[in-house]
Amino acid sequence: MEREVMMTTYAEVVATGGPKPAAVVGYDPAIERERLVFEREKWQADREKWQAEREDRLRREQKEEEEKQRRELKEGEERQCREQKEAEDRLLAEKKRK
Repeated sequence: MEREVMMTTYAEVVATGGPKPAAVVGYDPAIERERLVFEREKWQADREKWQAEREDRLRREQKEEEEKQRRELKEGEERQCREQKEAEDRLLAEKKRK
């Protein structure tokens, strides 16, 4: 068949809604199995990464909390020393007045 005849025949088939080319759908169990293994490994790696990040965050938060408590304890001790010194200074000032 010549090109023009083939084009005309094809146009008639398309115009009449004739048979449409079937889509090739392939399913290969081996490939699907590999894909699932890959997805499982990827999920496991992501999970391990998230757990490591969570543990790092918890360690960092715990360290920050410990530093905050040490700082508050130190500030409390300094305040107590300052108050004690002020009280001693007041007593000395009163003794000097007498």
